[in-house]
Formats: sequence, structure tokens, C-alpha cells
Amino acid sequence: MLPIILNVRTFRIYNILNEAGEARDVGLLIACAFLLVILNSLRALPIYLGSYLLCFRISKINKWIFRITILLIVLSVYYLTGQVYDVYYDFGIPSVIVILMIYLLDGFNLETVKLYQRSIILICVLIGAQFLDVIPALSAYGFGRGIVSTDIKLLAEYFDKYNVLGIFCLSQVVVFLSMAALFSRLLMGQHKLLTSAAELAEARIQALEFRKNLELRHLVHDLKTPLTTIEALAGVCQMRSREEKIKDYQRRIIDSAESMGEMISQILEPQRTSPITLEEVFNCSMFQITSQRNKDMIIIQNGAADRYINVNKITFSRALVNLINNAVDAVDPSTGRIWISTNANEGEITLTVQDNGCGISEKNIAKVWDAGFSTHGSTGLGMGYVKETVDTCGGMIELESKLGEGTKITIRLKESVSNEAT
Repeated sequence: MLPIILNVRTFRIYNILNEAGEARDVGLLIACAFLLVILNSLRALPIYLGSYLLCFRISKINKWIFRITILLIVLSVYYLTGQVYDVYYDFGIPSVIVILMIYLLDGFNLETVKLYQRSIILICVLIGAQFLDVIPALSAYGFGRGIVSTDIKLLAEYFDKYNVLGIFCLSQVVVFLSMAALFSRLLMGQHKLLTSAAELAEARIQALEFRKNLELRHLVHDLKTPLTTIEALAGVCQMRSREEKIKDYQRRIIDSAESMGEMISQILEPQRTSPITLEEVFNCSMFQITSQRNKDMIIIQNGAADRYINVNKITFSRALVNLINNAVDAVDPSTGRIWISTNANEGEITLTVQDNGCGISEKNIAKVWDAGFSTHGSTGLGMGYVKETVDTCGGMIELESKLGEGTKITIRLKESVSNEAT
């Protein structure tokens, strides 16, 4: 629609050109050249910049589709403008230069740099390329084939100011292309800094997690010594005791100590898995939820309670607790509900955690599993831990969420058999 508003008449280019011819004023001639460049740049900017912004996402899928689509859009708009307004844009070498700059911008891979900042580079190249059309010496090489630019160059030749016009336009080309090069350098430096900062932050999170895990492993390992002592002394007391009731108490102590020893082994060896029922998983997880108010929000439908899954009881229970805690943070304390359900179907166990909370925006869904990402001020390690735990068990995890409606997380695992059955 720009040709309706921006055209040679509204810019009074031919009026000024006639005045320049009558007065033989080279200043007016240069003013005409400058106005023509601004006119062409303003009309071309939405075409090239719009094409780049429209196809930006395509470049992440396929580079060749991106390049072909950009070219097709530009050619189509040029053709349609000519058909509708009888204004024919010249697809010449400046157009090719701008398209190549779009390809180059995409090749820089400046993902951390905002689109409007990259657009500044494109605008500078576009203006600089338009000045090439008004340099008389480049006419022989296919530049400036439009009617207005040809008239300006003919008048410059008539004035014998051929070189003056050429030097002015060439200086503008150098200025705008230098600005584009400078902005490119600055943005590439900014991209490197932002990338380094993101990598540093991730490294710090990994270091903190490693240190936490190391200290936890040392602490848990140190628990084995007193636990072994308890188990041994309870066994001695059981053998020396004559009262059945005391023997029963000692047997319970030994069983509990053995169970704790197994839990410690699983903590020290997170890769170690064993078949356990979903009933055991739920009991272990719910035991870790200390708030009765939080427990009251939870509705459990364990349709596969007696089915087995091959997981690390401690880490998997902890992952389930993380999902529940996230759901608790997302729901309203008075009306919030969290539904946990399981289902067994053709050798696959499906575990679902669903809430009626605030939900997650589309732009944040892809970031949920990233270490350090959080929308409520936590460490952001919980969801990453959940995914890592499910992956270790050979399972799959899916997330569905709508802002203002709630979130649903589905874990799929292969059904296992008990140790006794094997």
C-alpha cells in the first residue's frame, strides 16, 4: 500500500529536478538523488524486513526453504505492486545485495540478539545499496535501471557534474555499509557475551548440583556405620531375649534397618533399579509430603497399584514429590486440586499428575525442563531432575498446559515383573 502514499509526486522529485535543470544547481540535483534513495528505501523496507521477520522461524527448520521463501516473497510483492499500481520496482543488483545480507544475518546465528537490533543492520545495508543505483559510473554494470534514477544521472551528465554526483553517492554507500559492518561487529560481540554468560550460569548450576550431590552421598554413606551397628546389636538382643514380644520388636528393628540400608544403597547408586509396585512408590512419595493441607488437595486414583515398574525407589519417589510440589505451588490454596492417577495397558504403565492451577505460558513450556528455569523463585532444578530420573528409567515424560486452566504431566514406563516372578 505504500506506493499510494510514498511516490515521486509526494516527494516532489521531478519538481526539484526541473528547478535543478533551470538553475543548473548541482545541490538540488544531489537533493533529488537523496530523496529518491529515501523514497526507494522506505518502500522497500517493509518488503525485505517483513520477509526476514516472517521467515525467521523457517531458518531454524531448513536453511534452503528459508532462502527460497525470502526470494519468492520479494519477487511476488514486486510483481503484485506492478500489477495493482502500475509501479514497477526494479529487481536489480541492490535487491540482490539486500537479500544476500538477509542470508548473511541468518548465518551469523545471533539467537540471543533481539530482532529489532538485527533489523538495524538490514536497514543500513538497504539504504547503502539504494545509493548504488544513483552512481552514474555503475550504470554500465546493471545499476540504476529505473526511470527516475536514469533521469537524475542524465541531468548530471548534462551539467557535466557526473563525478560530483558519483562521489556524493559513493560516500553515502561507504557510510551506511560501514555502519552496517560496525553494528554487525557489535551485535556479534554482544551475542558472544550473552552466550558466555548463559554457559557460565549453567556451569555454576551444574557445579552447585554436583557439590550438593557429593555432600549428600558422603552424608548418606556415613549413615551406614551407625545403621550397621543398630542392625547387629538388634540381632544380638533378639538372640539373647527370651520374651516373644521383645523378639518381635527386635525383628522389626532389624527389618527397618535392612530397609533403610537398601534405601541408602539406592541413593548412593541412582542408576540402580529394581521392580517395585506403584503402591510402594505412592506410599514412599506421600510419606515425604509433610503438610496435611497439601495432602488434602491430592486425589489419588491408583488403578495399577499392584503392577510393577523397574525404577530406583528413592529417586523416582523424589521425582514424583517434585511434580506434586510444583502442582501445589501452581494451584489456589482454597480451591486447588491435584489428581494423581495410574493406568496399565498392554505392558505400559501411565502415571499422570494433573492440577487446576495457573498453567504455563506457551513461551515457557519449552524451558520447563531446563536447569535453573523457574517462574516462582525456586532453584529451577526440580523439573530437570524429574526428566533425568524418567529418562534413566527408560521412560517418557510429556507436558500439556494452558495458561489459567492447569497443567498435566504424563509419565510412561514399561511394566515390569516382581523379583519373585523372575
